[in-house]
Amino acid sequence: MTRRLRSQHGTDLSRQFSDVANAAAGLPDAVHDGEFAAVLNDSSGVALDQLQSRARRRGPRSGADFTVHVALFDVGDTDWRPRSYAERRTELLRLLEDSPAILRAVPATEDRGQALTWIGALADVEGLVGERTGAPYVAGPASGW
Repeated sequence: MTRRLRSQHGTDLSRQFSDVANAAAGLPDAVHDGEFAAVLNDSSGVALDQLQSRARRRGPRSGADFTVHVALFDVGDTDWRPRSYAERRTELLRLLEDSPAILRAVPATEDRGQALTWIGALADVEGLVGERTGAPYVAGPASGW
């Protein structure tokens, strides 16, 4: 079974990112929040322009110099939204236990020093997500992240 991938605006990206949709086929039905990243095959970083180019095409191209990965940070289907982030995080990790390497949970910590270390190492990364561990899932920009 192939999963449906939708952007935050509801655009179906399943065909453009069929490799990711196929990798997610083994996951149970749920809404997973995350970000795509075009990870360069030479391990030199990520390439946002490659990701945008892929989104405009019909799907993966053989010989590409990158692999699309998904950094997942939340699970939020109708049964899990009212639960705390800590509970949702535990469920996300459980769901991803045996998933393909391109589907991974983002690292998480409540340790300020560790977080600052990560920020320093993330020069090419677009942003960070911060959630209150006891907060329910709330979609959209006014979510309190």
